[in-house]
Amino acid sequence: MKTTTRDRSDVFGLLLADVSRLWRHRLNAELKPHGLNCTLRLLLQELNDVPEGLMQRELAQRIGIESAALVGLIDTLGRAGWVVRQVSTKDRRRKTVLLTPGGHQILTRTESIVRALRQEMLASAEDKDLEICIRVFRTMLEPRFTPEAAIAHSAQSSSTKNVAPATPRP
Repeated sequence: MKTTTRDRSDVFGLLLADVSRLWRHRLNAELKPHGLNCTLRLLLQELNDVPEGLMQRELAQRIGIESAALVGLIDTLGRAGWVVRQVSTKDRRRKTVLLTPGGHQILTRTESIVRALRQEMLASAEDKDLEICIRVFRTMLEPRFTPEAAIAHSAQSSSTKNVAPATPRP
């Protein structure tokens, strides 16, 4: 039996994807003059959150991409002088990626861009509605949806790529 109305969860999923695309498109356009895009800025932010740096594998897992895809992004950030790779103090075979003072500066300069876009996009949303959204998103990010769970799930399904979703933020 064919239905013309969509289930609320279908509508939610479609709207979530649309908002995500809109956010990325708008933010990429705003960050481009600064030599950044959403992904590059997210990498800088993740490194800013861990001053001792992260190994490439950890960094890839935190943003939800494969390690191989991360290499070129780190190269781009390195050429700009925003990150450096150093031999890990824990394992000399591995390299730790660290944010440089220049990386801190570009994060600071672009924070106002991110904040302004967020305020613009949420201007008509009421606080109570935002609280509900936050609660829903946190529910979606519960342990069964962590990168580790996604990896375990993809290992069970040979048709799914082994790409974990980004590590949830508090």
